[in-house]
Amino acid sequence: MEINKINYGKGVKHQKMDKKPKRQFWFFTWLIHVLSVILMGRKTKIEKINMESLKGKPYVLLSNHHDFADFEVNSLATYPRRVNNIATLEGHYRRAWLLELCGCIPKRKFTTDPNLINQCETVLNEYKSILSIYPEARYTPIGTTAIIPDSYGQLIKRLGHPVCV
Repeated sequence: MEINKINYGKGVKHQKMDKKPKRQFWFFTWLIHVLSVILMGRKTKIEKINMESLKGKPYVLLSNHHDFADFEVNSLATYPRRVNNIATLEGHYRRAWLLELCGCIPKRKFTTDPNLINQCETVLNEYKSILSIYPEARYTPIGTTAIIPDSYGQLIKRLGHPVCV
């Protein structure tokens, strides 16, 4: 038996990282919003400052990543607009199909992915949707910030769309 050979078992599908992202279905936009209202409650207050000029236009949404509630808060803030999140596959073993239906763009952690740039441009230019990015890509339960690589600034500049935080 080879030591370096890994047995992944039968039926394991490898995720294609170079395919065109799916636009979030309107039903999932609504469903995620309803679930967010139930989970977060109606007391969650979203304050939008200087957002009037972006009504109906695509933009990049940068968010910090504290916990899974971030997705609910983003849904409350962006509804009824469609959002495509960049999400890692590592935490969604065997559920990548669900991520795609929700409009997520799959990404592997700590890897360079040139296809991601094309996928981001498709979301913004073709779908006219909101592109949501969590640049820290980790949970920060104590509120400390992580170092954000310069490549995020280069990506934002290349995309050429407004940025919201």
